[in-house]
Amino acid sequence: MVALRVTIGWHFFYEGVWKIAHPQFSAEGFLKNAKGPAAPLFYAMMPDIDGQKRLATARVPVADELRGYWRKLRDDAETRTNRALVEGVKDEAEKEAGREKVRAFNIASERLLWNTEEALSELIADQRTQIQSAIETIAEESGDVEEDAKQQAVERLKASLDRLHQIEQPYLEELAKLKAEAVGGEPPSYGPRVPAETEDLTADQLVSGQSLVGVDGKTLLSNEREVVGPERTYVARWEKLLDRTIDKFKPSDEQRYQMQSVFHRYKDSVETVLEENEVDIASYFDALARHRAEVAAGNNPPFQQKRNWDEMQKLRGEVGQWTGELDQMEQDYMSALWNTLDDEQKNRGDMPSRWSQTELINLAVTWGLTAIGLCLMIGLATRPAALGGGVFLIFVLLTQPPWPTIYPPAPEVVGHALIVDKNFVEMVAVFLLAASPVGRWAGLDYFLENFVIRRWEKYREKK
Repeated sequence: MVALRVTIGWHFFYEGVWKIAHPQFSAEGFLKNAKGPAAPLFYAMMPDIDGQKRLATARVPVADELRGYWRKLRDDAETRTNRALVEGVKDEAEKEAGREKVRAFNIASERLLWNTEEALSELIADQRTQIQSAIETIAEESGDVEEDAKQQAVERLKASLDRLHQIEQPYLEELAKLKAEAVGGEPPSYGPRVPAETEDLTADQLVSGQSLVGVDGKTLLSNEREVVGPERTYVARWEKLLDRTIDKFKPSDEQRYQMQSVFHRYKDSVETVLEENEVDIASYFDALARHRAEVAAGNNPPFQQKRNWDEMQKLRGEVGQWTGELDQMEQDYMSALWNTLDDEQKNRGDMPSRWSQTELINLAVTWGLTAIGLCLMIGLATRPAALGGGVFLIFVLLTQPPWPTIYPPAPEVVGHALIVDKNFVEMVAVFLLAASPVGRWAGLDYFLENFVIRRWEKYREKK
């Protein structure tokens, strides 16, 4: 029994130590290839195994035309500022001073643009339902909609456009002021895309865009695109990471600008991934829905089981390409933020990242196996360790049960088993150890029992 305890302990201990020595270990592949009736339980342990949360699409109004106009004005102002202060200047000292002014303008104008775009996104999110309802009410031609209701819809739409103008106008004025401060002279006059006065606009003008310089309530909503999960999960997580990084390392104003630039650059990269794979992602979700419908039908013959399994592996390979690219992008983003810090800031600790569900599972498996194996070998807390090892082996058996009619069967190279395999045998053995006082035989449980537990019991009886 002692020999059995030590050998099983060595098996568990070496499995854990090997995983410690190979940090690239991940339980992801093991869980993703689970089979049998309990397979869905293990699939649920994986964070969004089929990409339904991270890659689920939704049509979202983005007002790209208005954003594009704002960015064009900023880029044009940058070009003109650089042309006035740097290009054609022969004196090196004067040219260097001009570069510094251009750089200061770029930092201030980009921050201004980012803040304005964020305010626009918040407005659209807040007013989307209201604007859509107003447009539908105004466009309704049947007699079911009363004139009072249409008038109220017109007023709601005008109020939304007024709020939009209150976002655009300060941006235009501040951008002109920044340019004038950089190059001197009077601030240029930038024409707004959203009208300052909407009182005299008719319902048709509001809906169709006439007299609105190309921007109206309908344009704000009809200018939609498919927004994929990364913009709601990855980008949201990156923004929180940016805030935590700033709070932890207290960067200078220059470093803060660099971090914000990194964030916006990677945010744009996510949009690029979406645009490049939009059609393929939509096709993937269609195929995933068909696959799940076939599996849900049940009572599949062996050839259909093989087909379902192969289709599942194919679909997970497809989604793994996109999620893998996005996960790598996240790692690159963290490295880019880290590179903006100086040596003193880096000495304050690592980046403030959070543990993913997969990383927590990997940590639990690695150190759980190591602790169970060590305790069994030295005979310390043997019964709890044996119970823990037995529970772990139950999970292993449930992921790859050696039962008939379950596809895919185990590879022939590992031998042949029916219900009872090597994992089942080891499970029975560790539960046998848990049912016996084997830790007190040539183990530290002897000293724990006689010098700690019994003395404590005597002390309590005496007291």
